[in-house]
Amino acid sequence: MSGEPVSVCVGLRVARIAGAWGTLASPFGAPAERRWSLSALSLASVAMTFLEPDPDAEWGDRQLTHLYQAVDEWAARDG
Repeated sequence: MSGEPVSVCVGLRVARIAGAWGTLASPFGAPAERRWSLSALSLASVAMTFLEPDPDAEWGDRQLTHLYQAVDEWAARDG
């Protein structure tokens, strides 16, 4: 990049920008501040915009444990 401003849309298409840029934040009610990439923030914002919780679903520690395990397994596959 030549020092010109980079839009978020362009940044998400260029891997070295999307993966390198980020910020410390605790968006969307996250309990702790973590480093978020542009890609992660974009994906989370889309999910939070268009998805809504099922009011009839029951969530507890068991369901959260299964969810965390599934995400960890998925992340481990992608290296």
